[in-house]
Amino acid sequence: YKAQKALIEKKVVKCINIRPYQFMEVMVTLPHLVEHLFPSYTEEQVGNMMVSLGVVLYKGNKGQLEVIRREGCEDNYDQVPLVTVKDILSNMQNLKNAMNVGDLSGKRAKGT
Repeated sequence: YKAQKALIEKKVVKCINIRPYQFMEVMVTLPHLVEHLFPSYTEEQVGNMMVSLGVVLYKGNKGQLEVIRREGCEDNYDQVPLVTVKDILSNMQNLKNAMNVGDLSGKRAKGT
């Protein structure tokens, strides 16, 4: 596994590959996602919103966790939550919309 950088919404965010020796599909830690893209919100708020949109939060395996710790990205978690960049990009507009209307309760609005 290898620490990399991904460009999301014109921001460079640290990430890690999903599969060993395959570097096209990557994941971002939830704390880094919040820090770079949603700094006005808590990790819990963003995590709940992502789950309400059907986004899966992952736990890293031993190899990924070693790289995450070495890079200083675990941010006080025993198992830091990870989100695929693919899921972030495909849900970005829904996340922005939900955050703009202030629906951070983790529940979808009626009719959505």
